[in-house]
Amino acid sequence: MQTPVLSKRNIFLLLTVCSTTMFAAFFLLFLRLPPEIPLYYSYIEKEKHIAPLLHIFIIPLSLYLSIVLNQVLVKFLLKENSLYQSIFMYMNISLMIFTTLLFIQILLRIV
Repeated sequence: MQTPVLSKRNIFLLLTVCSTTMFAAFFLLFLRLPPEIPLYYSYIEKEKHIAPLLHIFIIPLSLYLSIVLNQVLVKFLLKENSLYQSIFMYMNISLMIFTTLLFIQILLRIV
């Protein structure tokens, strides 16, 4: 029997690949990154845009938090409905891909 494309194992594997890619990009560019980076563009004052370099890890942490929250919702609230499970799985996949691309794009624009 084949494993479905949207299995938990494949989601975990994609999350591992995305995490490895984000951390590898960070460590490859670490020596060229400034100690403070422009990260918070929602503030009006330009001085508040600047954040310490380690604040860039808010992006992967928010990814992990949202994946865990989605998995909890699927497991406890939507366990009977396969349509919602599929929607949440596709949402997790797109969230992982776009968050990884966003993280790498921010790092490359800073360098």
